[in-house]
Amino acid sequence: MKLIPRHEEILQVNARVDVWVEGEGGPFPARIEEIEKGRIWIAAPLAEGVPVLVKEGQMIRGRLSRPDGVYWFVTSVVARKSTPVTLVGLAPPARIERTERRKYPRFPGRFPISYRYLGPQGIPLHDWRTGETRDTSEYALRVILVRPLREPVPGQVVEVTIHTRAGALTMAGWVIRASRLLYGVGPRYEVVLQLHEAPLEARKKLLHAFAAVTGP
Repeated sequence: MKLIPRHEEILQVNARVDVWVEGEGGPFPARIEEIEKGRIWIAAPLAEGVPVLVKEGQMIRGRLSRPDGVYWFVTSVVARKSTPVTLVGLAPPARIERTERRKYPRFPGRFPISYRYLGPQGIPLHDWRTGETRDTSEYALRVILVRPLREPVPGQVVEVTIHTRAGALTMAGWVIRASRLLYGVGPRYEVVLQLHEAPLEARKKLLHAFAAVTGP
């Protein structure tokens, strides 16, 4: 992932973005309509043609695809206005990061996990539950969640503790896709978590743990 220092170079008027809205899921399609000092105005994101209710203070995760890679950013809603269409004002993101998927190989590995869903402000929504890893890359982790509180949907934040041979690693990620499994006892879901916001040192330790069991 490459750090992009200036958001103005990437987030430009008419650019199409996909957004995840805290508490509402996603991705929802949107478009950048206006840019002014301190605010980036996007058209209200749509879910099946209906505007998603977005409130000031909600966290927004955005994705913008370009030929040179996929760009990710995290920001928050700071304003709304009608012109006459509804626009949502976002704070300029502190950073934008770029991924090029072909650069990040996946490492298989099965470790037991403990997990819990997080709500707004990172508040846990339930006690720890169990599951298992399947594989990881530098910025994603595929896991099996057993008996989740509710069906995992894109945008849901999940805190995971991976119990590796070298010790336990805890980090949080966004659900980017999930599918229910037809085998096993109780509801089970295969979930891919995006780890872009996890600490770099924790991601390095996770990769090392998986690489150690994968072998040459």
